[in-house]
Order: sequence, then C-alpha cells, then structure tokens
Amino acid sequence: MLLTLVRGVVLMRKSRKLPRSRCWFVGYSEGDAVDKASEFSNTWGVDLRVGLHDCRHFTTGLVEQLTGEKLLLEHLRSNGGGQSQVTSHDHKR
Repeated sequence: MLLTLVRGVVLMRKSRKLPRSRCWFVGYSEGDAVDKASEFSNTWGVDLRVGLHDCRHFTTGLVEQLTGEKLLLEHLRSNGGGQSQVTSHDHKR
C-alpha cells in the first residue's frame, strides 16, 4: 500500500448566515463554540492522508469537540442518506 502525505492548510472564515442546504444541524456547543473551533483547528495536524487523516476526519473531530458526541456524522450519513436534514432539536433550544 502506497501512502502519500500532502501538506494541508486549515482555512478559517466568518459565515454571515447558516447554509440552507447540504448541511446538518448536529447539536449545540457548551461554552464559546468559536474559541473551541479555533483551538481545535490550531491543533489539527495538517499532514493529510486520504482516507486516514483528511477533511472527513477533521469534520468528525470538530463535531466531537463542539458537541461531545462521538461518531455523530457517521450516524447522520447512515440514517439520512447524505441529504440535508435537521435533528429533532429543529434548531430550537
């Protein structure tokens, strides 16, 4: 098996609004979500390996850091078929 390492870059930007499609509401964060996301991004290793350490792993790790939920994205993918959906919280708290 040949593994190629690719040096990646974590980019950050402000979002003016939440996307309406191609996304899932995954939960709420305890504390300051922006600080937690920034801290996670700063510690994420950028030596990427497709299928082993890539954007999917980053997203899963970020969701776990923010919500405390393990494997939440895998659960959503398997139950929602990869389509946009909202959890039972329906964006209300």
